[in-house]
Amino acid sequence: MGSGRPDGIANVDEVRARDRPIRMNCAFDANKIDDRSAEWCDDFGVTNAAAHHAPPPELRPVVTLLLVNLALSALLAILLVVFHTSLVDYQIGRMNLPPGTDVEGVRTGLTASLWSRVATVAVIAVVYTFIIRSLRRGRRRSWIRIIILSVVSLLAILYLILSGQYPVWVRVEQIVQAVVLVGLLWAATRPAVRAHFPKAAATTA
Repeated sequence: MGSGRPDGIANVDEVRARDRPIRMNCAFDANKIDDRSAEWCDDFGVTNAAAHHAPPPELRPVVTLLLVNLALSALLAILLVVFHTSLVDYQIGRMNLPPGTDVEGVRTGLTASLWSRVATVAVIAVVYTFIIRSLRRGRRRSWIRIIILSVVSLLAILYLILSGQYPVWVRVEQIVQAVVLVGLLWAATRPAVRAHFPKAAATTA
């Protein structure tokens, strides 16, 4: 009679003898273990949490687009710093400042604003690291944060494009980043991805 156990294990004593390597296999090789073996691991009380919470393949585009968006933000921040003098001159030239305005003071403020983008990108990079880790673990809060951050970023990009504060090449980069964010929103709201982040069950009194 078939025991339904993988690797020809015949009795519980053998299971106990191999308990430690079996636990390691179930816990750390969740992507390689088949359905029959996963069921067997559960039957014998072997921890297989990784298999139950393995991220769906549809989550990979979400993570990829997050990283692409971060890379574009970092690239823009670097270019803004490299070309900060010409960018500040461009911005001042479009301000139509009245006579007597402290131009150097305005220049200092605009330069500080450009440098702040570098610090912002550094902070975002750290935040994205934790968010991606939480996404892979199925944390719904991180998924919601991605949706909110994407919408807010899209609105900010739309404002920058329409305001004309930056030259054409900056606006072109922002349009590309907006396309990435739209793709991110689309990928993050696919049914298979949403199913990976279920709402918490309501508690009854």
